[in-house]
Amino acid sequence: MSNEPTNEVTETGTKLEVDPSRPTRITLRLTKSVKRLNCERVRFNTDSAILMPTGLRVIAAAFQFARDNPGLKLLIASHTDRQGSEASNQDLSEARAKNVLLMTTGERNPWIEANGRDNTRLHQDVRQLLAWAHKVWNFPCDPGKVTNDPKDQKLTDAISAFKVAFSKRFSTTYVEKAEVGDVDGAFWARVFNLYAWTLVEHLRLDKPADLKPLVDQLVWVDPEQRSIGCGEKAPLVQTADGQANDDNRRTEFLFFPGGQEPTKLGFESDPDPAAYLKAVYLPKRYKFEPVECPPPLFFGEEIPEGTVVFVIDVSGSMAPHKENGDRIGVARRNLNLALDDLPDGTPFGIVSYSSDVTVLWPDAQAKPQVKPANDESRAAASRWVNALGPLKLTNTYGGLERAFQAVGVDAGKPRTIKLLSDGEPTPKAALEGKTNSVSPQSAADERKRILDAVQGWSGGAWRVDTVGLFKSATEKGPLVDFMRALAEQNGGKFTHVAVGPRQTTPAR
Repeated sequence: MSNEPTNEVTETGTKLEVDPSRPTRITLRLTKSVKRLNCERVRFNTDSAILMPTGLRVIAAAFQFARDNPGLKLLIASHTDRQGSEASNQDLSEARAKNVLLMTTGERNPWIEANGRDNTRLHQDVRQLLAWAHKVWNFPCDPGKVTNDPKDQKLTDAISAFKVAFSKRFSTTYVEKAEVGDVDGAFWARVFNLYAWTLVEHLRLDKPADLKPLVDQLVWVDPEQRSIGCGEKAPLVQTADGQANDDNRRTEFLFFPGGQEPTKLGFESDPDPAAYLKAVYLPKRYKFEPVECPPPLFFGEEIPEGTVVFVIDVSGSMAPHKENGDRIGVARRNLNLALDDLPDGTPFGIVSYSSDVTVLWPDAQAKPQVKPANDESRAAASRWVNALGPLKLTNTYGGLERAFQAVGVDAGKPRTIKLLSDGEPTPKAALEGKTNSVSPQSAADERKRILDAVQGWSGGAWRVDTVGLFKSATEKGPLVDFMRALAEQNGGKFTHVAVGPRQTTPAR
């Protein structure tokens, strides 16, 4: 029967056209499917298992995907490239997978213990963490240039400053005291809590305790073995021995449909890594279907492809206040998180406005330029953002006018303005010093002036998204109506973000 036709049936239900007068051989090949969330931003330094802050966006994406796809079963798998020995790479991948798992599930004490162990790249990792806390959370803990020198006094001082800044920010009972500049359990506890607060920002929650329902919704392939390390044995890209490769140095969130998950992995009876490599990564056993990483977000809402100009209110009402919260801090933090997530090459610019309007990278006429996102432009923008301080009135008209003057915009690509404000636009007469009072009618006239002007400036070519920082969406009815109309008339969306008194950090 060697010359007989062969028909293959797959699990997708291929229909066979079989001639009953001729013998037929049927080969049944079942290829199961698995959704793979493998964002390139879950990265580790060489020889290190400490999760860097960029991985938090991927953990947030995993929560969102699990929420939107109930019933899928999760397994976290980590891999290495081919630098180092096979045995050391296996140990390293297991440690990385566990680190991501513990942060995902909110197991603080085991995470602290895991990061407190000896690590060959510890000082480089710590410097990067401190630099991130300085940039995103505006803590005064800039460690300077990233090196591996463990005796740098600036690093020691930065660790101490980080501990103090965290306690000041999140503890209502904190009494100022000196903190030792050691990378100890107290340091890692604060890093864990700051990571939890960053996940809260990504997911637009109120506090770290709100993460628990997202954790509880996760269904695991094997509750006894929620993460696996695969060493260098399942590369995405074939490389020579000893060769570095970013694609292979990855952590994946694998989501299996019910009934297609691997059988219980049985690690207790067979701890050999080959057992779970075969269970998941054996060629043709699973078809890996990529889950696209979500687009960059600003206050939880998508930043579309193309040029984006952020227009940020820095008027006096944005100043830290016992009742209103630290609105300028919230604005800075979310803007820095958005900048971190912008894909390389994305043209972006920033305009801030109070009584006056200031521009990042102005041209000779003080119009905002846009520059492509890269490490250098992101760092420069973050420094500029962190220097923003709350000032006087709210020149919303001027801020938007300047944003629409952005130069370097490619007319063939989408253009988006992200407007953030917490207060009523100041009428033109008040901005010009002609009056010190604002009547309801003059406020209404100013809102209409802005709505009409933006439609003219945009010409249908720009999308405008608006973000309102208020205690509640009903607190400022006419202002909320204005910001919603401004967005909807220009193809965008209004987002309300509740910002109130400072909150402490409960354990997850």
